[in-house]
Amino acid sequence: MGGFIIGIDLGGTKIAGALANSNGKIIKDTFLPTPKTSAINIYHTILKVIKELKIYCKHKKIYGIGFAVPGQIDLEKGIVINAPNLKSWNGFSLVTQLKRDLNLPIIIDNDANAAALAECLFGSGRKFNDFVYITVSTGIGSGIIINKKIFYG
Repeated sequence: MGGFIIGIDLGGTKIAGALANSNGKIIKDTFLPTPKTSAINIYHTILKVIKELKIYCKHKKIYGIGFAVPGQIDLEKGIVINAPNLKSWNGFSLVTQLKRDLNLPIIIDNDANAAALAECLFGSGRKFNDFVYITVSTGIGSGIIINKKIFYG
């Protein structure tokens, strides 16, 4: 493929970003503290993280951005419904904003689901068809993998 994918993990204390090649190898990672103010300030910090990662693309294509957000997400609309540790994000139309500002494909999911899928594809979860992944960070969450796919329900 020759291009890159960006992954962003929005957390209660930090915004982590990674630039990966088409094989999933991380080329560069970075993070900034999550602002404790408004959703728009957090959003601008996310854009700073993405801008820093884009420097390392060396004019190669970015295929898209995967976004992991804590809490309940409306996957079809790309809206954060309820983020318990980031109350200002409740109702925020993240995917619409990112597509408008970056003109790239955007995928959003719950952070625990994203972590479970990453473990399934690249980590020790590769050995298993089914497993439960539990995250303990600013909040607690879990992602369920059944037949190598995220289970929603």
